[in-house]
Amino acid sequence: MSKSENKLFDDNSEFSKEFIKQLNDVLGAIKEDIINVKKEKNNTHIQSTSTKQTKDLANSTDESNHNKEIIKKQDISVNNIVSIEEFGAQGDWNGVVGTDDTDAFEKAIKFAESLNNGKGGTVHLNNKSYLITRSISIVGVSLRGSHSTEIVYRNIPEGEAAIRMNRKEGHAQSFIENIIFSGDGSWELGVQNCSFNGIEIIGKARPSFSNVFIRYFNRGMIWKNDVGHIRLQNCRISENFIGVYCEKNSGDYTVYTCDINQNNFANFATHADSGIEGLSMRDSHCGFAPFGFYCFPTPSSSHKNMFLWDVKLDRVRFEQIGNAAIYSDYSQLATPVVSSLIIMQPGFSWDIDKANRFTMNNFSRDYAIDIARLEGAYLEIKDDTYPFTKGEKNVIRIRYQSASSRVIWTGRKSNDSLVTVDSGHKNVIGSLSKERLTREDRPNEYFEKEILTEGAGTLYRFSRIDFNSTKEILTINSNDEIHIKQNMFLSNKAFHPAILTNAPYGRVGSLYSENINGVACLRVFLDGDWRRICYSNSCPNNGNWTKGDRVFSSNDFTVKEGKEGKYIIEGWVRITTGNKNILNDDWIEKRIYIGI
Repeated sequence: MSKSENKLFDDNSEFSKEFIKQLNDVLGAIKEDIINVKKEKNNTHIQSTSTKQTKDLANSTDESNHNKEIIKKQDISVNNIVSIEEFGAQGDWNGVVGTDDTDAFEKAIKFAESLNNGKGGTVHLNNKSYLITRSISIVGVSLRGSHSTEIVYRNIPEGEAAIRMNRKEGHAQSFIENIIFSGDGSWELGVQNCSFNGIEIIGKARPSFSNVFIRYFNRGMIWKNDVGHIRLQNCRISENFIGVYCEKNSGDYTVYTCDINQNNFANFATHADSGIEGLSMRDSHCGFAPFGFYCFPTPSSSHKNMFLWDVKLDRVRFEQIGNAAIYSDYSQLATPVVSSLIIMQPGFSWDIDKANRFTMNNFSRDYAIDIARLEGAYLEIKDDTYPFTKGEKNVIRIRYQSASSRVIWTGRKSNDSLVTVDSGHKNVIGSLSKERLTREDRPNEYFEKEILTEGAGTLYRFSRIDFNSTKEILTINSNDEIHIKQNMFLSNKAFHPAILTNAPYGRVGSLYSENINGVACLRVFLDGDWRRICYSNSCPNNGNWTKGDRVFSSNDFTVKEGKEGKYIIEGWVRITTGNKNILNDDWIEKRIYIGI
């Protein structure tokens, strides 16, 4: 076909003129979009998308508008970021009314799933308020706001999550940052006034959250994934019924510089079939609520029966707690276990002593920490400036403590009398307390270490308890003097010095036991040297000995006669140093004369 026969390339054809006009419009739109991108400092670059993708996303039937829509869809950065605005989102929610942006969100998320070679990209949201009216699933896609971005949810079905995050094999790990998520509830003490939840994490998703604010939901965030490793930094989760709910424990959670604070009922909650394991929480707030951590009394069908395992709360501030900082509800006979829980500098205060806004009258305020079962390891508390203090009854209650577990409580307010143990074996270590060393199979026999006051100093005491009978083994007084109260036996080479004459081993009174070629010896450091005191049935005939060593005879004494009269041999005295062992040259008999 010749050029003249093809009207598409005929410069004088009406179609060509219209095509050139539209092409100029498109080039103008590109130029305008590039200027806007530079102003917003998004560092984006233009890349093309396929004709098939753009046709699927375009809704306009007008050819000119269709071409402009294609160009807008091409504003995708090399960092795989797409703007929500390009899919029709208005973001005009004013607190009362606004455009429903749900369709635009779903299109943007669907498109972002295909980015990064199918591994998932990021949806960017501007500084606007967007209205969403359906639950949205996110698979391998990240959301990035602009510090004051807000997503408002309305009409979500009861029990559903506003956002459900998952991940497929091969997808990148997603994140959410710089966004406010708002449900339709409000802050009201102890009241569940929103029927749906905020962000639910399931499957293989292991997302991270930064500068995220979640409020006004039933449960602000739900941990329900299979792989754990959920990370929160600089986030705020407040004014929900429950802040963070661990529905399915899979371990290894990190919460850093966050406010999980001021929720209507509990800041963290779980149930006995799940528990929370491997949580590291630092420099955060967990107060201004009835409960900091709460375990629901669901009986454990899986026999997991866990509350808090391997949890470290480092400078997590339990300010203005209404009913308890840590509480497990046992009303349905659930006894979830606490084990390996460390609390450092809790910054605790009772709300009743301050604003009195967060105490629920239908729950007790008896203990700052009230747990069902301590088992396997320890509950360790290190506090000083703002320690846990008494509720109506005491500071800590443990309904059952196993013999192998310990409460380690250090700080100026610590005292074992502030810990109530209803049953089991009370074992509390503190500034003025005891530690018991026990075995599960011998509950009536144990050892006890205790620090007591003694005048201006302290007394350390180590005892054995046997069926309520106490035997002191040793004590150390305020003068650092050790008093051994029972028989002491030195095993071979006990206190054996590496270099015999070097400090600290060569001190007056130092001793150890040894065996020289079958001769049992006790060696004592006296008068600047080590002296041996030994027992043998004959004079030594080998070994390396030191002048002054003494060997006592272990034989029955036999009376002998000599020039000086009758005598018995008490033993032998070494008169040289070395490895020769000749009687009367290196050894002499030590005789005791008993008459003529």
